Amino acid sequence: MKKVTDERLKIKQLRNIKLAFIFENSLILLYLVIQAWQSRQVFKSVLTWGNPLWVVFILTMITFGILDQNVTAAIADHPKLSSQKLLSLLGGQFLIYSFLWAWLFNFQRLGLALICGGGVALVVTGILAYNNHYRSK
Repeated sequence: MKKVTDERLKIKQLRNIKLAFIFENSLILLYLVIQAWQSRQVFKSVLTWGNPLWVVFILTMITFGILDQNVTAAIADHPKLSSQKLLSLLGGQFLIYSFLWAWLFNFQRLGLALICGGGVALVVTGILAYNNHYRSK
């Protein structure tokens, strides 16, 4: 048999994978909604880290969002950010997120607010740096 190298078939295969992913996550979400409807306590019993389906759903959506950045960055055609700009964004995000966490903690635990704000800022800037890697100059 001859090896098929038609690009249209490769694109169709990727669309099939995407549709299967959407179908799978829709079924997981539907099951979570049914669980929430039956328990009548949505946030206490279904949407917790103790529910494995919720964890799988959240982790697959986060993974999909991060892995989709290499395609999104190439399509968006934004200019590449300099290292100085990335560091300034990290600093600004650190201040904003730390303030929001401090506000959430009623300004009682500033050390914890700085750690949480720094963690969120590192994740967001890390995704932006990953996205920046695929941008053209």
